[in-house]
Amino acid sequence: MRKILTVVFLLILLSVKAQTSFGIKGGMNIAQTTRDQMGARIANHFGVAVEFKVNGGQFAFQPELLYSEQGFAYTNKAIQQTKTNKYDYISVPVMFKYYLTECLNLQLGPQFSFNINTEEEYSFKKSSVSQEVYGLKTFDFGMNVGVGYKFGFGLDLGFRYNRGMTGIYMYDYNDVNQLPTQNSVLQISVGYFF
Repeated sequence: MRKILTVVFLLILLSVKAQTSFGIKGGMNIAQTTRDQMGARIANHFGVAVEFKVNGGQFAFQPELLYSEQGFAYTNKAIQQTKTNKYDYISVPVMFKYYLTECLNLQLGPQFSFNINTEEEYSFKKSSVSQEVYGLKTFDFGMNVGVGYKFGFGLDLGFRYNRGMTGIYMYDYNDVNQLPTQNSVLQISVGYFF
């Protein structure tokens, strides 16, 4: 508890000395999982962010709160069949940014995600059926790396890769020598900071 209070105190102290801006963001997810031999689920993400610039604006700390649609998809065009696993999360990325120029920045940081929806959807020709997916963990920890470009008037463009560090299934039947199934998501986003 003492460590958490110390971190909160330091963040408050940092924000007092920092140039703070609030923003909204959203964009496209290209989501897959590492072991399911399926294609990508093209989906969305959106949410809010706060950027604290420090050290003359060269470094920044940016926590975010996002709704992120993830999972994977599979299409067999020959028999007109699709399968989409929809794993939706409330994600909290905590990005550390380094500005190479006044606008161009590199990003790195952890992401804490909480699963709020699991659904498997099958479509065959003109009919479809959905069901809940069981056995998915409710918490996912990942790491993000990305690049961003923040214009002086507030427009923010971002490209980020999130790789899950923990397995997403409660029961992952893998060989002992292989990693568990993890999330793998490319995010392309547009935002605006005030």
